[in-house]
Amino acid sequence: MLLYAFFDYDLLVPAEIQAFGAVELALKHRLDGLGKPSGGTLRNRVDVARKAGILSPFSSKEHRLSDPIEAMIELRNGLSHGTADVHLPAMAVGVAESCAGVISIIYPG
Repeated sequence: MLLYAFFDYDLLVPAEIQAFGAVELALKHRLDGLGKPSGGTLRNRVDVARKAGILSPFSSKEHRLSDPIEAMIELRNGLSHGTADVHLPAMAVGVAESCAGVISIIYPG
């Protein structure tokens, strides 16, 4: 979808939402495989994954958005629940790269 978004910018946000959905599904499957609770929101899944050592812990000393996982959640929530942000192709590619990076952390190797 991201490739087609370069021809029709209306597809940029749906492509980003699909990338976030892929991260959420990867977390769900990984947590299911470990016998951990995988239901609920992306926030719940991230918290469980951090406690299980799948994702690095969040340090409360740092600004929330300086953590890439926290920034991803904020961006995903903004897109899912409505935002006035303008999304350009370069931003959508960055989102897809970030999501791919998180999935590679969830499933290393």
